[in-house]
Amino acid sequence: MRSSLVSNISVLLSSLVALITPLPAAEILVASASDLAPAHAELAESFQKLTGHRVRFVTGSSGMLAQQISSGAPYDLFLSAGRGFVEDLVKSGDVRADSMRLYAHGRLGLWSLSGKVRTIGDLLSADLRHVAIANPKVAPYGAAAKDLLVRERLWDR
Repeated sequence: MRSSLVSNISVLLSSLVALITPLPAAEILVASASDLAPAHAELAESFQKLTGHRVRFVTGSSGMLAQQISSGAPYDLFLSAGRGFVEDLVKSGDVRADSMRLYAHGRLGLWSLSGKVRTIGDLLSADLRHVAIANPKVAPYGAAAKDLLVRERLWDR
């Protein structure tokens, strides 16, 4: 699965070269959602092999990166964990509509250090003291986690 994600994003990065002709620098600057950080080294290597250009990543929440873009941050590409932030940037004129591409579908995961939390219902365990999710206001996975917890009537608990 990771290799297909890297392949999809590498193709996306390579298509950027076609959009920015000639490429103004030997390096492109990519605003990347935090969920992609583990793939950055592989992406950078793949992109450089395909184009001869280097890529540098700035990592953060999609909402924070979108705010930076709307404030004029000089990113060449925005890899967002959620489509809404990109659509808002298109509406404001900060991103070209014809440059939007879907590169992956995300899924939520449930993890616990002890391994005792295996289902959403296990979040009601009396032994469980803390649950952490990404900030729903700026991180699409946080918003999706909150939506799930609300649907399962666990958010208020």
